Amino acid sequence: MGELSDVLSVIETAAAECADRDVEDEAFLAAMLFVRKNIEKGPMLSSAMLKALRVENQSIRRSEALRITRMIRTRAGL
Repeated sequence: MGELSDVLSVIETAAAECADRDVEDEAFLAAMLFVRKNIEKGPMLSSAMLKALRVENQSIRRSEALRITRMIRTRAGL
């Protein structure tokens, strides 16, 4: 569970901070790869997250990223 909790922590931090800074760093991209490979509906969820991070409006970007983060957590069984 350690790796999963680390991945979720990276994703949650990115979602919370995506309105203020570019969060697509190496750790975030590695977390998205983990989601894609190891979580049910992972390819769809990681694509949705990357799309959300490209929304121009900061409030909507954060809202969508947080919504997708909750979906990832649910699919991960937490």
